[in-house]
Amino acid sequence: MTKAFHSMLGTHRTQTYLQLLKFIRRMVMRKLQERREECEALRDVLPPRVNARILKNSQASRQLTIISAGDQEYELLGLDGTFPMKLKEYYCGCGS
Repeated sequence: MTKAFHSMLGTHRTQTYLQLLKFIRRMVMRKLQERREECEALRDVLPPRVNARILKNSQASRQLTIISAGDQEYELLGLDGTFPMKLKEYYCGCGS
């Protein structure tokens, strides 16, 4: 990590501490501005990675059949087997 940081500083490493701190501050501000512009360009409420993960998991969950056992307890029937799930205890027999 220090090698990457030193490579980002380049020739500014030889400057005084004050000049070096100003350079680092500008570098961080530039990076924050780039991220802000990327976020403003998004059309969805969720970031693309989160949206892709939700879509992937929703496709996988279509293969499950949910049977209510009462009192926030369910049984999930899937291709891989049957899993108990207890919402109150945040427990799922599938290992998640």
